[in-house]
Amino acid sequence: MNVYKKRIQVAFALVICIILVSACDNGLRFTNIEVVSVPNKIEYTIGDQTALDFTGGKIRLTTLDGTTEERDLLEYTYHKANDRYPCITSDVNFYVPGEYTVTVWQSNSLSCQYTIIVQAANHISD
Repeated sequence: MNVYKKRIQVAFALVICIILVSACDNGLRFTNIEVVSVPNKIEYTIGDQTALDFTGGKIRLTTLDGTTEERDLLEYTYHKANDRYPCITSDVNFYVPGEYTVTVWQSNSLSCQYTIIVQAANHISD
């Protein structure tokens, strides 16, 4: 009876390990991330908006076996800090003119970036 109980414990431990490894694999299966197209809106006027618009933005992820997968930026969640993945972060201040970096994170070590501009209301784009 003791042997039977031991086998059940070992089988249970193996099932738990398999579940944990397969959950981890999902985050590690991507080897590259790149911006395919920036969002439709990358120029903002001071004070007009208080949130980034990701409409039209797309990224491409490359897997371990070399296949690629495109994703819409609207699938990602915006955070001030990259503490949850996947996510988008930025240091943008809509009340201060300048160039700001937007970072798209797939994991804590896999990210890509694009630039947006916040400009004065009287600025004419080139």
